[in-house]
Amino acid sequence: MIIKTNSILSSLREHGIKSCLFLLILFTIAFSYSANAQIVLQLEKVNQVKTYKYVPGYSLIIKQKDFPDVWTRKEISDILVKENTIVFEDLIVPLDDIIGVRHENMMVKGLSKKLNQFGFTWLVFAGVLQVLDRYDIGTDTFAVAGGAFALSYGIKALFFRKTFKIGKNSRLRILDLNMYPSNFD
Repeated sequence: MIIKTNSILSSLREHGIKSCLFLLILFTIAFSYSANAQIVLQLEKVNQVKTYKYVPGYSLIIKQKDFPDVWTRKEISDILVKENTIVFEDLIVPLDDIIGVRHENMMVKGLSKKLNQFGFTWLVFAGVLQVLDRYDIGTDTFAVAGGAFALSYGIKALFFRKTFKIGKNSRLRILDLNMYPSNFD
């Protein structure tokens, strides 16, 4: 410990107190401005504590009142609090016009993709070994690959998407989490 403390003190002496003072001033200036939080679109499910929060830049899958059979994926550009509106890259939607939201689990999608790759690779390696006369393809080869494909499809079908019907089992709210100056001065 004494060696490390001495090395820190010696580096301070080499670089000087001026550089440390410069870093302190830079740090103070960077964090002296008012901290801006976020404006968040929050999806709440009835009788559950867990919520989904969407911020500008997030891709959202929605269903609108005007097109009740069509799901559209749009990236949120801005969230307008006073107007209760979401601005997408090419569309402006009032919050009341959204009747459904889908949430996709990307981890399940990745797992499904890896299982498909495993099944395909298993068949390719078995085929190469069959050509080289080192292995005879049997039902067990197709069972392993088919099992991987079936498990991939089943996982994706069951756990990939969650669909929320706005008004029935969930609701959307816009939360303004910005820090405004207080009037207590």
